[in-house]
Amino acid sequence: MKNTHSTQNKVRYRTHIQKPKGSRFTEEAKQIGPEKVGTVPIDVHKDKHCVTICDYYGKILKDEFEIPNTLTGFQVLLSCILEIIDKFKLEKVYTVMGYTGNYHKNLANRLREAKIPVTFVFPNSTYHLRQGQLNWSKTDSIDLCAIGQAFVNGWVSSSPPLDNFYENWQTLTRARRNEINLQTQAKNRITNLLDELMPGFQELFGNFWEHNAPPVILQLAHSPKQLTCLNRSSLLQKLTQAKVQKPGDLADKILIWAKTSIGTSQDFPSKIQQLNVEWQRFLTLKENIASYHISIAQYLAQNPALLFSSPSPG
Repeated sequence: MKNTHSTQNKVRYRTHIQKPKGSRFTEEAKQIGPEKVGTVPIDVHKDKHCVTICDYYGKILKDEFEIPNTLTGFQVLLSCILEIIDKFKLEKVYTVMGYTGNYHKNLANRLREAKIPVTFVFPNSTYHLRQGQLNWSKTDSIDLCAIGQAFVNGWVSSSPPLDNFYENWQTLTRARRNEINLQTQAKNRITNLLDELMPGFQELFGNFWEHNAPPVILQLAHSPKQLTCLNRSSLLQKLTQAKVQKPGDLADKILIWAKTSIGTSQDFPSKIQQLNVEWQRFLTLKENIASYHISIAQYLAQNPALLFSSPSPG
């Protein structure tokens, strides 16, 4: 009987060596003809950019020069690129720049508007290229060579501009996440201070951070001793004004805790000041997060598909 199992599981050998992620630019250059392709390595900075222009094989067509990070600088760059295209009869020129903060974004957008292809190389790629040449120095000239080499090696990627609607959504969700992280840090510092100044205070409330009472009480006192000096009627009045549920029961609970707390009568003005500062920071961050929630909800209402574009929109 013929063994069909072994035939079905026959090993399939590769027909090509696996290519790097940026290999599509290599394919494009092959179709056009490498001698008709130019590259423009750009080392991006905050105030200026360093540029050179070379062909696909790395031959320098225009020596290194600098342009300011302004509209005039972009116009100079575009003029140089068009001049080289005309002089050497190039059919396509790719700009290659490193990701450096946000400094590359405006230049990249201007180049796209001018129909100049934009590619990017990550800093670790240029680092490895310098390392491969036994050159650990980091100068603009060396970086330019590494950036250009990264394109030829296929270590680059294109990063199309984000849709304006999505970019606004992304900015809001990231800003909200940042505020939540800062709020968590503030909460941790507040908890540490309260554990020393007012041990057991947080446990008096079901949800301490969302309860209406803590802000009111912390305006009146910062130690169990100070709370015992308050009369029940004034405390009850403050809790009622804060729209606390069952204010009478909570007032009694707080006063009993204050009388039985292990907290000392020592005065710590520096820690009280820090607690006040951290509490105000927490309240400000809470307002900011609520504001971001509203803006994010408005964007979701306009485009529900955004829910599927973010791992955790919140």
